[in-house]
Amino acid sequence: MCDVAFNTVLKLLPEIGKACEEYQRRVLVNLPCKRVQCDEIWSFCYAKQKNVPADKKGQFGFGDVWTWTALCADTKLICSWQIGTRGASTAYALMHDLEARLHDRIQLTTDGHRVYLDAVESAFGSGIDYSMLVKMYGNDAESEVRYSPAECIGTRVIPIIGQPNPVSNRNAPVSPANNSGTCCFHASTASTANSGSVCSHARIASANPCAMKNCADSAAQAMSMAATRIDGAVHSTDHGPTS
Repeated sequence: MCDVAFNTVLKLLPEIGKACEEYQRRVLVNLPCKRVQCDEIWSFCYAKQKNVPADKKGQFGFGDVWTWTALCADTKLICSWQIGTRGASTAYALMHDLEARLHDRIQLTTDGHRVYLDAVESAFGSGIDYSMLVKMYGNDAESEVRYSPAECIGTRVIPIIGQPNPVSNRNAPVSPANNSGTCCFHASTASTANSGSVCSHARIASANPCAMKNCADSAAQAMSMAATRIDGAVHSTDHGPTS
């Protein structure tokens, strides 16, 4: 959008996100994905964790917020996503939602975050080929106090369930999607920081372009739905009533 106030765009994004989320919930089912890769994106609402006031510490929506993504390695479609903490409850929600959207057995790759272990087994049982791709980082004294990770110096593949193909155990496609998502969240920081709204954060996440990649028709329909919602009009001149 050109020649439009920054705050106007930020107000529009959550409305687009509502339409995108509704569309994804209805359409992204029985997906024929074969290889899925998961990761988590860090962001924050209201304030960074270290700056959260004492009376709001421990309340979700104030401080760190994580966006979990499940990305199809072949089509780059984000099959499922969740907003939450970096704990087990969000991992369980992501895996059970992902399992419900898939048609066939898949090969799943995650990082070494331990909460994935029980979450994957709970959702898929033995009906999956699952491995962890553990990144090894250099010794960086600042890594404990800064938000960016230390330099990755290598990876190690750990088979967990089934017979995952080691050649396919590369989660590189997740990183560009996460970069896109991170840019989207950083651009919306002013909105979510002022309101402290995890709901707004979720709406913006669902409007993330990488979630609709290779789905131009889906994006166009979602935009149309958002426009209808914003204008408060029902465009029914060319269509009869739906059953």
